[in-house]
Amino acid sequence: MLNKFIEFNQEDSEAWLELADIYLSKQNFTKAIYCFEEMILNQPKNYLINLRYAETLYSSARVCDNFEELQLARKYFSHAAILKIGKPCARALLGLVQTCQRI
Repeated sequence: MLNKFIEFNQEDSEAWLELADIYLSKQNFTKAIYCFEEMILNQPKNYLINLRYAETLYSSARVCDNFEELQLARKYFSHAAILKIGKPCARALLGLVQTCQRI
């Protein structure tokens, strides 16, 4: 039902986030990554979306040893850390360190 809703409301970030969470609960990283990519197109300066995208890329790369996804995760962890205004985003920085160690 959520897929049909998104067909007609592609700019609804909450629906995309809910769909991504459903895919992540089933460990379907490829479809969850696609959902986060769509959300980034709608809200490119939202650090939380960039952070969740990076975490999903990192998790996917750990499962299938994909070096390109690790490099992309590193990029988006860095981007999320830069986008966070005020206090530094510890979650993004920790993800960046873990990704760099994994690479």
